Amino acid sequence: MNKHPNEFTRRLIHNYFDKRKLEVVVNAVDQGYVIFFRHFSATEACNINDPSGRLLYDDFQDLWRLYWMSGHLRWHLYDRYPQISPALDEMLSEHAGDLFRKVL
Repeated sequence: MNKHPNEFTRRLIHNYFDKRKLEVVVNAVDQGYVIFFRHFSATEACNINDPSGRLLYDDFQDLWRLYWMSGHLRWHLYDRYPQISPALDEMLSEHAGDLFRKVL
């Protein structure tokens, strides 16, 4: 039986982004979530609404797998995390921002 998606974790993700004043949409997918957060791209002079990341829970390893989407619209594994908060932190980090926010 899969633990995710569930309402508690979806709200946890929403609260994480709300505290950072970012508008977010969290879509449930099999074993996890696809996260969209709106940000402004200075290079494109518009709001970006592309998927920002995908979090899947691995029941067997008890880990969260964080994915980013390439320009070819394919998901690629970024890293694995024992808890969801460090994965969300990574999505907003400066060094990973070009993958998850697609801002140059």
